[in-house]
Amino acid sequence: MKILFALLCIGGIFSKPFMLAAQPVDFFRENIEIDISDTICTVTGTYYFRNPSSRSLNIPVLYPIVINNRLPIFPEYISVKSVSGNKEIPFSRQKQAIRFNLSCPGQSIIIFQVSYRQRTPFGYMEYILTTTKNWGRALEYAEYNIRLPANLRLQHLSLKTDRITNFGDFTLYYTKKTSFLPAKNIIIKWERSEP
Repeated sequence: MKILFALLCIGGIFSKPFMLAAQPVDFFRENIEIDISDTICTVTGTYYFRNPSSRSLNIPVLYPIVINNRLPIFPEYISVKSVSGNKEIPFSRQKQAIRFNLSCPGQSIIIFQVSYRQRTPFGYMEYILTTTKNWGRALEYAEYNIRLPANLRLQHLSLKTDRITNFGDFTLYYTKKTSFLPAKNIIIKWERSEP
């Protein structure tokens, strides 16, 4: 949950999308896919917002991205799009985040998607979850799919999985949560498998 709605923060300033001003919008669901390769991870997050008011809102969003000594490089590719409106959303790059605006018609559900590709030179990936608590309520529903190719071996996954499925060329780690108020970020560590 990486949406920063300042003052409502979803993931600490480097966790989930945060809105830049308190808004009467509910962040109630997310679906996250993390595809791991040896030195690059692709993250695709689909986020669901509910505008229960009768008025349309234009909401500024700050979407933080983890940059630290294990993830030192800002993503080389980023895409933001409205799934409900089927169009690209322009964004600007910040030091450790991107910023964009969401148009939310009254009494509607808005679905948007952020995808990014980040270099992972140290066999480590982190996705921010902890900002969810700054909204003051749990996610109603969340799904997490993590794909690890067969040439890599999982060393650590901070998220408890509901199902692990081996598809031959990759393994899928799946988790479904309801009433989810995460206490820690998703951290994944891996290494090359021995031949």
